Order: sequence, then C-alpha cells, then structure tokens
Amino acid sequence: MGIYAFIPGILIGCYAVLLFCMLGIKVSHIRTEFMRALIVHILWAAGSLFMRLNVAPGLYFWFNVSMIGLLLMPVSLVRFAEEFTGVRHVATYVFLGLNLTLIVINLLTKNAIMVPPVPTKTEVGTVYLYTGLSWLVFIPYILCIVEVGFLAYVLIEGVKKELVNMFECFFLTGGTAILYIGAALMVLPFAKGFPADMVAGIADAVCMYALVGLNKRVRRNRTIRKGAH
Repeated sequence: MGIYAFIPGILIGCYAVLLFCMLGIKVSHIRTEFMRALIVHILWAAGSLFMRLNVAPGLYFWFNVSMIGLLLMPVSLVRFAEEFTGVRHVATYVFLGLNLTLIVINLLTKNAIMVPPVPTKTEVGTVYLYTGLSWLVFIPYILCIVEVGFLAYVLIEGVKKELVNMFECFFLTGGTAILYIGAALMVLPFAKGFPADMVAGIADAVCMYALVGLNKRVRRNRTIRKGAH
C-alpha cells in the first residue's frame, strides 16, 4: 500500500458526503447533472485509491478507471453548468466525443497515451512514480484544461444573462482548474510520487461545498424538499 493512499480515501469521503446531501434537495435536472458529476469525481478518486491499495484486478485496471473518470469529469461539469444557466452548446458533445475517442484509443493501445505510474519502494514506503513518459501523456491534460476553459465560457455567458453570479462561476471553474493543474503536475519528475492530483481534488471538493452551501437556489430547493414531507 502506498504511503499516500489515505489522501484519495479522504477525497472519496468528501465527494460521497456531498452526493448524499444532494438527496435532500428537490429533484431537478440541475440536481441530476450535479450528482452525475459527483459520481464521475468519485470514480476518478476511487480508481486512484484502489490502485494504491493494489486491489484486484490490479494497477492497470484501476489506473484506467481513474483516467476514465478524469476525462469524463469536465464534460459532466459542463452539462451541469448548461442546466444551471440554461445555455447549451453543440461543442459539449464534440468534447465528449473527443474524450471517449481518447479513452478507447488508450485502452486499445494498452496505455500508449496515459501511462500508469510505477510503484517504487522508498525509505518512507511505496510511492507511484511516472517514468519514461512521452509528450503524448500531456494530450488528455491539455484537452481537459481546454474543456475547463469552455466550462468558464458557459458560466460567463450565464453571468451576462444574470442566470449565474460571479461567485458560482469562480468556485465551479476555479476548483476544477486547480484539480487539473494538480493532475498535470503529478506526472512531472519533481512530484516524486506525491498525489498532487488528489490534494488538488480536496481543494475542488471544498469549492463544491462552497457552491452548494452558499447558493441561494440550492438552499431554496432544499427548503422546498423538506417542506414536502
């Protein structure tokens, strides 16, 4: 077991609590898309956790589960933002198609693009190091960061139409950007196996809690749901 396995465990707990909180909110398309986004976040974090715990069927399987979650995450958040703002774009489905294509190519080529880390024993325990990487490894991260930019564009359109405020735009976009920056940093040599992606994910979870806890529409829907019982 890696010495940093507890970090994705904490992150899963953060996302899971937020997911259960959504069950107390009035049923709507906004809630549904947000819950889907949270499930994708949990998929990403769970893949990382089980990889570090060396759970069967093994490292490659759980690494790919985590990468699938990572690649589906931005599109799931864009779909949530579209429901949140009422602004929809065909580009969302183009990005989804690109992400799915990348996932399939990576699986068919046995991780030629997204290469799994190598478990390495050190004085402090087992860490997971990315070694022998080519420039191809940055393709998914660049694509996802572009999609985060598109997420910001959708939200800013909502701000202009007064459907979203800058607070909501900042927390949703900022948290996601931090997550992908952390994920990209993790594959660089100086990371030395430190799970920068998972730590960045905790910052993203904090932003999501702020978005849900302080959002007026969410609080109103929660009140309506409770009043219905």
